[in-house]
Amino acid sequence: MEKVNKIAIIIVTYDGEKWLEKCIGPLYGYDNIKIVVVDNASSDNTVELIKKKYENVELIESKINLGFGQANNKGFDYAIANNY
Repeated sequence: MEKVNKIAIIIVTYDGEKWLEKCIGPLYGYDNIKIVVVDNASSDNTVELIKKKYENVELIESKINLGFGQANNKGFDYAIANNY
């Protein structure tokens, strides 16, 4: 049996709507890559755009801006819990 590596890519956002296509687009659609976006309470359309355009992205929405480190840890928690 061939072992398949599962890869999680964690992206932390805060009002990142204008960068989403460049950041997620090239990575989206690969079978062995899971994109995990942790949103730090964006006030722009970041969350709505991800939900509409990138349905297979795991979106973790924070009610407050946790900062990069804590948000990244939320992404790591998801990845570890799901064997990435």
